[in-house]
Amino acid sequence: MKLLSWNDRGLGRVAKRRQIHGVFGSNSINMASLQKSKLEEVPSTVVASLWPFDSFNCRFSPSIGASGCILTIWDPLCFVLESVEVSRHFVLLQGSSGT
Repeated sequence: MKLLSWNDRGLGRVAKRRQIHGVFGSNSINMASLQKSKLEEVPSTVVASLWPFDSFNCRFSPSIGASGCILTIWDPLCFVLESVEVSRHFVLLQGSSGT
């Protein structure tokens, strides 16, 4: 499984989302965590614009004031979520590798 953690600072910008999409696709990333995006909500359309593959799951901790959002996206064929805990400061996922 390939994991990527990225301090994106600008997820609201289309150019930044295209850049992230390209990195995920060219490196066959299976799970990614994006920090500091400053988004209070993360619509599925934004996640879909980031993720270069057909299927994905995600969880996020919203931005609160100057504290940035944490968004974690993964391929459900590679990681099967068993439990999740979301806090103001983290997104904790527990699961197992997929088939």
